[in-house]
Amino acid sequence: MKHILALLLLVNISCGYSYNILFFHDIGTKSHLHLYYPLVEVLLERGHEVTGVYYGSAKIQHENYTELQIPDNLGKLMKNLSSLYMEEGNSKSNIISISRLASTWHLLPKYVEDVISTFEREDVKKILQKQFDIVISSSNNVGYVAHVTDSKIIFISPPGPISMFTSPIGNRFYPSLSPALGSTFTDPSSMSQRFNNWFASVMIDVWTIFHNEFQLYPGLVDTLNYNGPTLLKVISERSQLVLSNSHSITHEPQPFLENVVHVGGLHIKQTKPLPQDLQIFMDSSPQGVLLVSFGSSITPSSMSEEKRKVFLEVFEKINIPVIWKWDTGVTADVPKNVLIKDWLPQQDLLAHPNLKVFVTHGGLLSIMEAIYHETVLVGIPLGNDQRPNLVRLESKNLGIMLDWDNLSAQEMILAIQKAMTDVEMAKSMKEMSRLFKDTPARPVEKAAWWIEFVIRNGGADYFKPNSMNLPWYKVLNLDILVLVLLCILVSVYISYKIFKSCLRCCCSKGNIVYNYQYYYY
Repeated sequence: MKHILALLLLVNISCGYSYNILFFHDIGTKSHLHLYYPLVEVLLERGHEVTGVYYGSAKIQHENYTELQIPDNLGKLMKNLSSLYMEEGNSKSNIISISRLASTWHLLPKYVEDVISTFEREDVKKILQKQFDIVISSSNNVGYVAHVTDSKIIFISPPGPISMFTSPIGNRFYPSLSPALGSTFTDPSSMSQRFNNWFASVMIDVWTIFHNEFQLYPGLVDTLNYNGPTLLKVISERSQLVLSNSHSITHEPQPFLENVVHVGGLHIKQTKPLPQDLQIFMDSSPQGVLLVSFGSSITPSSMSEEKRKVFLEVFEKINIPVIWKWDTGVTADVPKNVLIKDWLPQQDLLAHPNLKVFVTHGGLLSIMEAIYHETVLVGIPLGNDQRPNLVRLESKNLGIMLDWDNLSAQEMILAIQKAMTDVEMAKSMKEMSRLFKDTPARPVEKAAWWIEFVIRNGGADYFKPNSMNLPWYKVLNLDILVLVLLCILVSVYISYKIFKSCLRCCCSKGNIVYNYQYYYY
């Protein structure tokens, strides 16, 4: 009887800790979803019920998992964006540039239309009628979802800690202390860097406010009869935590509250055997293999013929086996030492001991995978946060960064040869890999624990500082500065009056003595 009661108690405890969790991510690159799927798997293993609404399938089979695949709206635009990145490159000091904003501004109306059409879908409406303990997303559009489902919000931040997600939970952003999204410096010390940092942060805030307040919100009101607060207001009220895809190896240290949790590398899984053709290719190449991949979103065939010939010349002269991720069929002019694939198990390839150098666009997930598996990189940034990622990487002697706009075959060959043979670079990579993996728990387990923590404690608002309610001039102590300046001015004025009075008295006495002496004589 005692054993039965204990079993029933255990079942009740397990049920009490089983939560209903919604993952909602309606707009972003495919790489974002690589952060979601491992977390979904772990939460399912821990006994929770999970619903996933996103633009790609996790291919997870579980009795407690419900998935709704929505259109990949950004994917439709990525071919145009790939062409833009391939044409312009990313040689600017910051990704927030007037020219780039102007060249993509016309895409916003279509983006708003796609967002609203997603919420209009009957299958999405049906899911949003359910009750959830938490909703997890990387999109500001989750404000609508959180309001409709009356849920609190946890953000996953793919590029690491950015003010768009961290500020609503009390982590104020100071352009003089920390780099803004896309800034290519780690410490904004000079005046020009601080100005660029301030400008970038202002542009991000202006774009966010304009898009949400003046484009998306009116569309939701007109089309869906939405009568709730603006999405930014919902986010500021319901956000609880940020799961930041960051690590002190890949990001500069910054002061954050406990509600920003660093879980960089949560997408990294245990190594699996390679497909047979890749396994044979890798095993038969003890001299070393070069991997060339520009991620899951950039379309390699968008590059110009001139740039393609640069890569072909490099492959021909480098004289080692090459695996090239390419989205179209093999062309006749590809050298025989090149194996072309339209899809690759990247983590498993990087784990192979014969993979020596990774030529990449500098996406954060790819960089983390390379560090984890101790593979030196040659980076060629194209857009988004890629240049800042590679600047940090190069500063730690973990790789070499090249410029897309001025890329030459000779320069790339020298960079690859240096990456393969540089002893100090290999030593730095080994040490950084050790530090990257030296954690008390797997990042994905850490993220899952914090999700459970927020749910079982009814939120994490108590992490938010009271200073969130202070006006900006008090945060910057401008009222104290004004008071101190007034006191100084008053003191100076009083001192001036006293000095002037004393001087007048002295001058008056001098005149009396002088007149007396004149009269006496």
